[in-house]
Amino acid sequence: MEHPVCFGIRHLSPAGAYHLRRLLDEREPELILVEGPSDFTALLGDIAGAETKPPIAVMAYTKESPIRTILYPFAEYSPEYQAVLWAKDHGVPCRFIDLPSGVFLGIQRPVTETTLSDDSERKGSGDVYRLLDSQCGEGGHEAFWEYTMEHSQTPEEYMAGAAVFGEELRSLTAGNDSDWPEILVREAYMRRQIARAAAEGFAPERTVVVTGAYHTAGLLSDAPAMTDKERGELPAVECSVTLMPYSYYRLSSRSGYGAGNKAPFYYGMVWRSFLEQDRELALYTYLTSISTYQREHGFMVSSAEVIEAVELSKSLAALGGHSLPALCDLRDAAVTCMGHGHFSEIALAAAATEIGTVTGSLPQGVSRTSLQDDFYRNLRDLKLEKYRSEVAESISLDLRENLNVKSEAAAFRDLNRSFFLHRLRVLNVGFGTLQPLRQEDATWAEAWTLKWTPEVEIELVEATLKGDTVTGAASFSMRERAREATEISAAAKLLEESYLCGMPEMVAYITDILQHLAADSSALTDLAASAESISVVMRFGDIRRLDSS
Repeated sequence: MEHPVCFGIRHLSPAGAYHLRRLLDEREPELILVEGPSDFTALLGDIAGAETKPPIAVMAYTKESPIRTILYPFAEYSPEYQAVLWAKDHGVPCRFIDLPSGVFLGIQRPVTETTLSDDSERKGSGDVYRLLDSQCGEGGHEAFWEYTMEHSQTPEEYMAGAAVFGEELRSLTAGNDSDWPEILVREAYMRRQIARAAAEGFAPERTVVVTGAYHTAGLLSDAPAMTDKERGELPAVECSVTLMPYSYYRLSSRSGYGAGNKAPFYYGMVWRSFLEQDRELALYTYLTSISTYQREHGFMVSSAEVIEAVELSKSLAALGGHSLPALCDLRDAAVTCMGHGHFSEIALAAAATEIGTVTGSLPQGVSRTSLQDDFYRNLRDLKLEKYRSEVAESISLDLRENLNVKSEAAAFRDLNRSFFLHRLRVLNVGFGTLQPLRQEDATWAEAWTLKWTPEVEIELVEATLKGDTVTGAASFSMRERAREATEISAAAKLLEESYLCGMPEMVAYITDILQHLAADSSALTDLAASAESISVVMRFGDIRRLDSS
């Protein structure tokens, strides 16, 4: 059987993304196949949408509790993302070809300690990367990859390097990683998808497969494809898929993302250097970004120091036999010339320049659950969109009516913001954290810290089991807890929450339960806790536009 063109990549690789597009321009394929759950193919239109701004992620989640999820993130410089864009721009069919997400979730198992064979020459991938780190010096395998792959000049160079890297890693680890059985199943399924495309009439030589470098050898092997019988025996769970905004911090390996890199924002600079066809653009952008951050935060950095850092980074690269500096060279040069030899002086500048705070975005209504739509609609209507950032920001609310505006929405905006944020708290959605009031603060004031993270998106998905809107889900959650309450203190706490959430129907519902429980309650501590919760309601009076009588 003839094999398609298999382009092995690193999942966050600007050089891979650029050279892949060059290869696609040269080969003009009639079909593009991309590693990723096959049911994600239905989202290709939204992924490549004009208003979609990466980083984004496709999330699959089980429909029943407990919610389990898998995430597939994309940056602008992800080769998979650029393959999808190229296919759309050229009217070429594109498909994801890995196991469906329901199967991935069906075969998910708890992470356990990996058991290795007795052969000391055989290693897991973690062992190989640690060994590579020890031999690559201070920059570790990140620098090794950047020098040898991200600085490659042609698609052929990149493909050859990725193939060698993937084959060597595979030869050292095959059979030893705990997910090896899953790898074999995935590759058999992907071979099945490749064979299916050929059976449909797509010529292998006009088909390009985009896959992690590790899988290239497995997909090009003569091992049999998965049969219909084997496909039918795969476990699967019912799940849904959605697109969600993502962030550079979550793409970073520092957040625990296994396929990440240490510096997603810096790699965005490398991507720009490819697009501008200026090999040194990332070098200058990185060092000037460090100097700009320092100056903006009160640290003196002269133009001469920036120039010295540029020259030093080039010299450090040349000492290692490289034509361009890698991130480790740029950072060392910045520390020496702008940090006066102390990394602590530029630590915040380095974090801003290497990781960044970029968060992706999606057009309203794209591939979200109704509750996610309601969340973002509330952010827009309550003027909270600027707080959709991974940088925590404080906001102070004045719950009184604003008499200096004309519309009712503006007059009670802060009060409605409070209702919304308290409802999210009830749903355990960690977008807002209520700060304790100081003794001198008035009862009409609230202080919150707001911070959006991808975990917020996952928590919203989990809350969809309770309702289609934030208000509906919060009401369902409180009704469940009220029915389970056996002590008046628990019911009184729910009464307090429903009052803070601005939900009069829940106040009435829980008051009725509270009265029934009070008839049989005699424990002093329970009564005291109840009185404390009720006193909160009384202290606010009618500021929350609810009858506290």
